Amino acid sequence: MSLFINPFLNQRQPRFRVMTACVGFLVVPRSGWEEWRHPFWVLGLGPPWPQRVRVKRREFVRPLDSYILLEPRVPHQVLWEEGRSFALTWLFIEETGQPSLLRRLVQRDGFCNFQDPNHCVEPLIHQIAAEFKTPRPGGDLLSQAALSQIIGLLVCAERKPDGRRQILALGTPISETKERFSMRYKVESYLRTHPQQRILIQDVARHLNLSASSFTHRYRNEAGETFAETRERIRLDKAKPLLLGGTMTIKQIAFEVGYRDHAHFSTRFKRVTGFRPSEFAQQVMPRSVSQPP
Repeated sequence: MSLFINPFLNQRQPRFRVMTACVGFLVVPRSGWEEWRHPFWVLGLGPPWPQRVRVKRREFVRPLDSYILLEPRVPHQVLWEEGRSFALTWLFIEETGQPSLLRRLVQRDGFCNFQDPNHCVEPLIHQIAAEFKTPRPGGDLLSQAALSQIIGLLVCAERKPDGRRQILALGTPISETKERFSMRYKVESYLRTHPQQRILIQDVARHLNLSASSFTHRYRNEAGETFAETRERIRLDKAKPLLLGGTMTIKQIAFEVGYRDHAHFSTRFKRVTGFRPSEFAQQVMPRSVSQPP
């Protein structure tokens, strides 16, 4: 047996708490710059296109699918493009106490970009949002634990030669065992990277070196849903931003996300979301975007 003394006992630890968790879809109604100045730390996943950003009068292009950490009370602007849509994943974090771990990351720039190739942060933000949406006994502890893990991932991120930081997979999300997260992550990754193929259970089982019956049993027990439910969820989730974009027909979108029959796609979409694909974009309330300064 080995005993390890906590080396951080004498350090004054900062205190963090999430003020707001923002998840969902954003549709940009018109082009222009939007300026923000938040009293909290902002951690947000960027859109899947190169976006121009200004922080402290410094203009740059955000790396694709990267997180940006913004210092409180620092004015920043983002340039939106009309008709674009993407999935929002943002946290607004209040900090009290000294010293500031996050301020060491942003230093004088007022911001810092993070790459997250292992998708460590996004499920933690969604967990926090879920605890806020449906409070339950102990939910505050779970959300605080998820936030602590996010802060730890940011602080321990590896600094690249170009100045960017890459989040390392130091652990798995709260409430997920390693085996369960690995199984679901591998299945979802396989489905997302083969969107137009007609993927069957046998295909995924072969990819994981399992028999079809063994995969079916293990996946349902570990992921909490069947493979068919996961496949449909991923297909429909991918269809939503395409519908909101307004540049593709319903038939094209159905084929893009893996359906061979657009009528079947429309039926399944309405059964899950409550709206026909043609009605979905009208149900999304876009945020207002200011005109360029």
